[in-house]
Amino acid sequence: MALDMFVFGGDGMARARAHHYVPQAYLRQWAADVGHVAVRRRGNLTAFVASTRKVAQETDLYTVETEAGPSDFVERSLSRMEGVLPDVLAAMRRGNIPKAGSPGRALFAGLLALQFIRTPDRVEHQRFPEDALAAGGGVLPVPKAVIEALLAERWGQVPHESEVQGAWDYVNVFLRSGPRLTQADYLAASFGTLPKLTDRLGSMRWSTEATKGMPFVTSDQPLSLWVKHPDGGRGVGIDGAEEIRFPVGPRNLLVLRPDGREPSGLVPRSRVLSVNAHAGATCRQMVIAEPNRTGLLEDLQLRDTRPMWKFNEGPLYESGPNGLEYQGEVIQSYRPYDDRVASEYAAGPYSSRPGSRQ
Repeated sequence: MALDMFVFGGDGMARARAHHYVPQAYLRQWAADVGHVAVRRRGNLTAFVASTRKVAQETDLYTVETEAGPSDFVERSLSRMEGVLPDVLAAMRRGNIPKAGSPGRALFAGLLALQFIRTPDRVEHQRFPEDALAAGGGVLPVPKAVIEALLAERWGQVPHESEVQGAWDYVNVFLRSGPRLTQADYLAASFGTLPKLTDRLGSMRWSTEATKGMPFVTSDQPLSLWVKHPDGGRGVGIDGAEEIRFPVGPRNLLVLRPDGREPSGLVPRSRVLSVNAHAGATCRQMVIAEPNRTGLLEDLQLRDTRPMWKFNEGPLYESGPNGLEYQGEVIQSYRPYDDRVASEYAAGPYSSRPGSRQ
């Protein structure tokens, strides 16, 4: 999974503007031979059927400005990487997982890492300061009222005072600390994490699960992080996840764990129900299933708006020779872990410990 496939420059070619952040080659595992999948969006109680061409895509998501004009070279680079995806997914469904440290494992892990960092959520978080500046009419410092309104619009609830303060400090420190960043800068920073994330995922314990009854659903964020006891509604990162789940088809699930055994086999209906509920809780805008499974999607509980990235200020702790050591006060950001009712999320400053940040 070579990062140098992303050459941040233009070539003057005609460009595609509909950019899939979940590959169609992946979505087709749920489309069978008809080319359509069942979809349910947040804010809707009913599901519908749509072509994979129209699912999990945004206009100009990866478009960057070059000297030759707008370019989709990032989208085309991603498409080239996805050429091996059907074979990789088929191997995962058969339970043929390459050994840790092998080139095959690195390829599998690279594709998972790529899916994790390419979603609109990552871009949205990185661009939050620029979005806030635009919403405030380009005036610095960006007023707190503008920050509060933007957070409320994206999350669907009024943020707490401490959250507004954290976001206000983050936005204005970021905007005053250097030159304005371009879309290419943001994408380069995001995809620059690919090698490290690939290594981390590749070193974990991999196993596969299969179902002969109720099928697995997927979402527009198919790689989801799970912990047994979420801490106060905070985020969870790769290093803090007890399981990293990735459905590879309606009948198969790939699970990565930080340690332990690598069991594979059939799982009961209760496990599938739990995995599907979590897929719904961590989706961005939509859950996805086979075209004849609209009812399965309609049974899931989805909030109208996915929890927005939250900002706060508080102490930072890192592991040291004497245990957790205080590192000082920092601006922190995270996305609430799950899909609980907004009033149940923790409010006010909190202590950031290793593994708590996404």
